[in-house]
Amino acid sequence: MEHLSQTLGGVIGTLPLVYLGMPSWAKSGSIDIWNPILEKCEKKLAKWRSQYLSLGGRLTLINFVLDALPTYMLSIFHIPQSIVQMLDKTRRNFLWQGNKERKAFHLVKWKNIIRSKVQGGLGIKNLKNHSKALKVKWLWRNHQEGQALWYRVINKYEELNKWVTKEGHNKGSYKVKEGYKQISLGGIQDLKWPWKQIWRIKVPHKVACFTWLLVNEAILTQDNVAKRGISLCNRCSLCGKANETVRHVFLHCNFTDQLWQIFLNLRGISWSMPSKINETLFSWEMAGVGATNKERWRMIPACIWWTIWMGEKR
Repeated sequence: MEHLSQTLGGVIGTLPLVYLGMPSWAKSGSIDIWNPILEKCEKKLAKWRSQYLSLGGRLTLINFVLDALPTYMLSIFHIPQSIVQMLDKTRRNFLWQGNKERKAFHLVKWKNIIRSKVQGGLGIKNLKNHSKALKVKWLWRNHQEGQALWYRVINKYEELNKWVTKEGHNKGSYKVKEGYKQISLGGIQDLKWPWKQIWRIKVPHKVACFTWLLVNEAILTQDNVAKRGISLCNRCSLCGKANETVRHVFLHCNFTDQLWQIFLNLRGISWSMPSKINETLFSWEMAGVGATNKERWRMIPACIWWTIWMGEKR
């Protein structure tokens, strides 16, 4: 065996082995084939938990690293609901807890988080929808690669199974990203959600994530802490005159109003503060029509809110 390995330039291995990310001993329908993915996730998290990362930093790692790990498997195999739940729990806990040993509040429902940013989420992958989008690529290739071996095999035996095909065309190409978008959104955009005013302004990612939490009214102000069963003296720490709610602290507090007026006076704008955070973002953009530097103008609300929150925490 050693002589053969030297002659052929191979390496002597042992069974069982992992080939293309899949354990050789596992059946295709078994949850065991997903164990390597779960293990890879834990290894990544073990490294990241030793670092201090903001919510924005953790979100970036989930979107670009954790969500990419199961891509190959999702493109070929059906993902069991139990595995979806495990991976969701892993991503969810890391998003909210980071390197904290004790449990942290999960401020927004997971079903909302795994929506696209256009629909009010954080763009974390919905694994079921991602799997569907990846598998649709095989259907596309089914009509594009008529002479491929895999196509000829499937075409010969398709009536023996649950294969469903649809007449296609040879124009353009299928993109998994676009497929996922169509499956997740159905082509519908929530026009009441200010996603551009959150994610397309030139502020640090952690500030954009904070603004997203703010629009969801999920920041841990004293009233939100009380809703989670922790009793506090609910009084605004800035003015001491009203209950500490998201809308009061960031929109209607006298202290906050002074900050807004500084910027409004620069442009000579008479401003009636909207009642909600999302309405404020839309109204602020409208008020900035004609501003010399629109990018800077659009940054102002997020910067004001971040400054207020940092001041409150101190």
